[in-house]
Amino acid sequence: MKLFLLYLLTAVYFLSTPLLSFSEGYKVGEGDVLNITVYENDDLSAKVRVSASGTVRVPLLGEIEVENLTVPQVAAKIESLYSDG
Repeated sequence: MKLFLLYLLTAVYFLSTPLLSFSEGYKVGEGDVLNITVYENDDLSAKVRVSASGTVRVPLLGEIEVENLTVPQVAAKIESLYSDG
């Protein structure tokens, strides 16, 4: 079954430094929390924490390596994986 995504929004909440502002150059790392929202598909949306191994578990996709990627790179990677079905 091929999934067609209209929108994928990924945001990072900084737990260790709450006042740190978002930057497109920020690299995702261990302990970061990603809020993955798939437009009009709540079953695929998730709030996930980056593991010590640099991965997150995403619905239908399983473990995905995200460490040292920027937030836009993570979003593009997840969107591409969902689109490939």
